[in-house]
Amino acid sequence: MKKRFNRIYIEITNKCNLSCSFCKKSIRPLKEMSVSEFKEVISKVKDYTNTICLHVKGEPLLHSNLSEILNICDDNNMNISLTTNGTLLKAKINELIKHKSLSKIHISLNAEAEVSNLNY
Repeated sequence: MKKRFNRIYIEITNKCNLSCSFCKKSIRPLKEMSVSEFKEVISKVKDYTNTICLHVKGEPLLHSNLSEILNICDDNNMNISLTTNGTLLKAKINELIKHKSLSKIHISLNAEAEVSNLNY
């Protein structure tokens, strides 16, 4: 029997639309995981967990193929927990709610002082 993990975190992009003081600046080039890379990662981890967290350093709602990423999760019966800074949620919510795999959306309020002038 394979070892099971409660969740596995996957950084689908390291791009972010904010520059919060608590987030260490990275020297890595800005990048997003391709759909084929994500599909390969899911094929390797799906036997170890059924919960994927889309969040590490970047803002997952910035991923240019987010809907395709979520389709892969739908097809593999994964539960997705997505953490966002919330700034793009209003624009993306209709896309997000179409996916059965998306079980939780966490909105980080750590940047509240820096985004307090945004209109939700």
